[in-house]
Amino acid sequence: MITFDEVREFLSVNKASLLNLGSKIDDLIMEGRVHKSVPIYVTKFRIKGAESCYLKTKRKKYESLNKISDIVGIRALCLFEQDIIPSFRYILNILINPDLRSTSAEFGFSLSEIICFNWDESAWKGGLMDSLIAEFEHHELEYDLSEARELSSNEIEYKVGYGAIRDDAPSNGFNYRLINKGSGYRSIHFVAMCNGFSFEIQLRTLLQDVWGELEHSLSYKRGFVHPHIANSFQVFSREMQAKDLQMRELRDIRDKERAIENAARFRQGPSHWLDYEESVLCQAFKSRNEIELYRSHAS
Repeated sequence: MITFDEVREFLSVNKASLLNLGSKIDDLIMEGRVHKSVPIYVTKFRIKGAESCYLKTKRKKYESLNKISDIVGIRALCLFEQDIIPSFRYILNILINPDLRSTSAEFGFSLSEIICFNWDESAWKGGLMDSLIAEFEHHELEYDLSEARELSSNEIEYKVGYGAIRDDAPSNGFNYRLINKGSGYRSIHFVAMCNGFSFEIQLRTLLQDVWGELEHSLSYKRGFVHPHIANSFQVFSREMQAKDLQMRELRDIRDKERAIENAARFRQGPSHWLDYEESVLCQAFKSRNEIELYRSHAS
């Protein structure tokens, strides 16, 4: 059995490596937002505390700290449900991209599991499973997707194998699980390893994160939870899901309006909105010819 002193020593000895791993993954995710327009609104990461790690080994009966999948935890939050699919695909790309995996041992990621909690795949065209396949094909990876296996009435699992295109079977693999939790918890978890350390990336909307934080504060891992609290969070989850749906519809309306406006501007041609002074134009354009072209369009 793992003792509390062993947990504290492990975290103390590996603190710098764990912080570096969390920071690197966080930077990779935010790089997508800044340079590739990935619609992730904000990220945050933490290193699991000694007490939390110790209690988890007791609760799960783990005999190794490597069994704890979220010693390093990263959370990626989106504003809208529409943003989940492209963000899911970008995070998946980080974890399976053969070019990234081979360029540096620092990014020797090994994806072991993707868990989708209370995710309705049928509600999305081009959903998570389609994104999986599209990402394999994008990187020219051979993949093998098993038939769904029902682990329980609330859990379905697929075995996914992938690797470079060649004659033998795919060399990498992970489990893809769909779990319906009665609590109402909604999130997508990527569980992976890097340089011997486990980490977990959680992807969800801001509203889903609000529910998760409140539920964590009042009832998470408390053993017995008062029935009124448990029932109230189930109701709260449905209300949050309704709000996410409402935000999704408002976003769709906004996107359609923008598309109409852009189409109208395209048909009208260039417009002269502001009369910039010469000093500003010299900074904005590289040559006198470009300034003259601007002037001719503006007139």
